[in-house]
Amino acid sequence: MQHLRGIGFLILSTLLIASALRAQSGGGTTMPEIILRPTIPAYYPGCSNEPEGSEEKANCSASKLMSYIGFNLQYPDEAREQKIEGVVVLSFMVSDSGKIERVRVLRDIGGGCGQEAQRIINEMPPWQPAIFKGKQVATQFTLPITFGLRAGMFDYVLHVGDLPDDQIYQKELIETLTTTDLRVTNPKGAEMVITEVILTIERGGNREQLVLRGNERPTEKQLKKFFKRKQGRLTIDANVVEDLDIRSVSKGYLLLN
Repeated sequence: MQHLRGIGFLILSTLLIASALRAQSGGGTTMPEIILRPTIPAYYPGCSNEPEGSEEKANCSASKLMSYIGFNLQYPDEAREQKIEGVVVLSFMVSDSGKIERVRVLRDIGGGCGQEAQRIINEMPPWQPAIFKGKQVATQFTLPITFGLRAGMFDYVLHVGDLPDDQIYQKELIETLTTTDLRVTNPKGAEMVITEVILTIERGGNREQLVLRGNERPTEKQLKKFFKRKQGRLTIDANVVEDLDIRSVSKGYLLLN
């Protein structure tokens, strides 16, 4: 299997399921109550510096979740060979301790995509649990994940200065990234707000990442240390939020020394 980085995939927003549930298993064991509208929602980890219940924390959580999926999700060989594309929809519960439980595929597209999406959700780290009436509670989410093979199939474009789209020398890339803001445009040509930029360099099976918040520009020293004056395959992912959709728009380069 190959990683999804740089081949045009789209991760949609997590949406809270529209009704609270209380169920019992076949053996009669009472299942935990799922609170649909908690006072403070559950958050993906890594956003402890943002105010509780704030839009900033919600955006941070969504961005962290998208980064996790983008870095770890793989395109199944069977789906790639059969040119299978589409949306897999899953549901999962964040328990009152933050553990990920009850991961289910609600809609599959075949070719191993459902199993791969389920695997990556099952392996997520514990979340910050939701709070309701001052207590930690369980809550449930649905998550659509779109698998797409065609570059630019969603017509969201990442603009990296005037750089070519295939290979680039490190010196030219460093100059561009330190002096030019990255831009993402939607199918109508409107510019979108970038919440996070992830540079991923792959060499000989090893992979490293440099994460930048918003449209933060890296320093020349920072990039030289990251690139290490060695050739490799570089992917630049810009995470953006548009209405209720969370998208990752990518470009890939052969990075030359």
